[in-house]
Amino acid sequence: MAFFKTLVFLCLLEVAIGEDKLHEQLLLKPLQDGKVYVHFEFTTVTAADVRNPDDFVHFDLFPRSLGQLVKMYSVQELHFTLAQGMWRASSWGYPIRSAAPGAELAAWFLPD
Repeated sequence: MAFFKTLVFLCLLEVAIGEDKLHEQLLLKPLQDGKVYVHFEFTTVTAADVRNPDDFVHFDLFPRSLGQLVKMYSVQELHFTLAQGMWRASSWGYPIRSAAPGAELAAWFLPD
């Protein structure tokens, strides 16, 4: 059991398809009170112009439904966070990225 208390699992995946790039990161860290800290980070970089309907048509690296929203609203960057309860930094250390309890969605849009 002591092994699992100190285990930190980190998985990295990087994929490139044409000029598009996907970087995935997963961190699993058991906490002292039996809970598990899970941090997922997905970064997709594309050379396609989301404002050009003929340029942004391939959905190899993320779901079509999300891509259609990105395309429709000219989203440049999107962050989605789910967090439960308060983070106890004195017991667990600092998180990778701090977040308020609940759900948070932040989007940055391309200028017109």
